[in-house]
Amino acid sequence: AMTEKPCERFLAKYHSAIVKASGKDIEKLKAKIAGEWVRDFFKSHPQERNDINAFMANFGVFLEKELCFADRVHIATDDNEVHFSVSGCKICHGNEILRSEHVNTMCPITHTGLSAILKATSKRPKLISVEKTSKVGDCYIKYRI
Repeated sequence: AMTEKPCERFLAKYHSAIVKASGKDIEKLKAKIAGEWVRDFFKSHPQERNDINAFMANFGVFLEKELCFADRVHIATDDNEVHFSVSGCKICHGNEILRSEHVNTMCPITHTGLSAILKATSKRPKLISVEKTSKVGDCYIKYRI
């Protein structure tokens, strides 16, 4: 049983429908979605390109307040790693529908992080892990740069 609000249920159903309709093209779609979101960010924050500190200060706010994909996004660095802490992701509920139907899920946020970190650092990051919590919509994403 889904416990999110009705408009979140629409987004969940929309996300799952897009993923299913995309079929084999889902990886291309994920990259294109990420590219659009990263372009939006750097269009409104051009000074963050090649400035990891400015990027860190503003990209989480962009994801949370402008993109509104989650209730809370916190980004931190630790040596050569970047960590995204996400709570209340709106996309995860659609992925839960896909899981229940035994269809592969699609999270454009992991690719968005990869693309944004590359633009902010000029270094190719690697996705280390996505750790889910027991609450749908909460996760911890780790990248190495």
